[in-house]
Amino acid sequence: MKKTLAVLMAALLAVACFAMVGSAATTITLNNEDYPGVSILGGKDLALLVDGETLEGEAEAWGSGIAAVVPFQNANCIQTGTTPPPTTTLALVLDLGEEKTISSIDVWFYKDYNKMIGLGQNNTLTVSSSEDGATFEKVTDYEFDSQPAMLEGENTVNKICEVVKETIAFDAPVTTQYIELKMNFEESSEKFLVDNADPSKGTKPIWEFIAMTEIAVNEGSAGGDTSEPAGDTSSDADTSSDADTSSEAPTTSSEAPATSSVAESSTPSTGDAGMIAIVVLAAAAVIGAAVIVKKRA
Repeated sequence: MKKTLAVLMAALLAVACFAMVGSAATTITLNNEDYPGVSILGGKDLALLVDGETLEGEAEAWGSGIAAVVPFQNANCIQTGTTPPPTTTLALVLDLGEEKTISSIDVWFYKDYNKMIGLGQNNTLTVSSSEDGATFEKVTDYEFDSQPAMLEGENTVNKICEVVKETIAFDAPVTTQYIELKMNFEESSEKFLVDNADPSKGTKPIWEFIAMTEIAVNEGSAGGDTSEPAGDTSSDADTSSDADTSSEAPTTSSEAPATSSVAESSTPSTGDAGMIAIVVLAAAAVIGAAVIVKKRA
């Protein structure tokens, strides 16, 4: 009896482990092979973009220990001559772990105009899907309704530093396992075109950093609305008169990423199947213990 019970317990444990490991996990990869010139500043783990911590709202300035922010650095932001820098594209590939029906995607962008972390005023984010993770077909284009930071009296409008949520809704739901988010680094504010401290360093006509705190896919069967999100969606260049005019990059910008810029991340989840398996395992253990106690009695 004991041998049979042991075999049963082992089988139930294997089922529970399989359910936990087999649950869908989102993996994010930076594609800087097809789209070079972009790196993850400081070697941040892309798992931070799927950990549930958005920091939405007014955020602390860069350098204040904001661990949840993932900044992507553009190596082609500096212009030393008359030839404009080449176009640099940030491309992220989301592997959802399994096929899902997606109706929209939420992206939380972090900005700090004083450190040249932001988006161009006419930024467009393109969402594509793929069956194999290699060949992508465009789902939709999303245009940011960005508003620059500015002064109204003594008040700063649209904030110099904050986290803004952008919701990219689809015309119709898409069933896929792979999602690509792609956007270019756009023109920056005029305040960054001249380095007054050291003109020999050149100018920065293109934004140097795009930063995010979270990416979330929303499942659903109903079609979405592709209109611009309501409210303040500021995430572009700074034209305020009182903002720090330094074009200095974040304090870690000169450091090489600690890990490969083609990074992967995953946030495992046990899911309902895993929880059910655990409950079954616990129930089997209780029954087994009762059988052993009864036999000994």
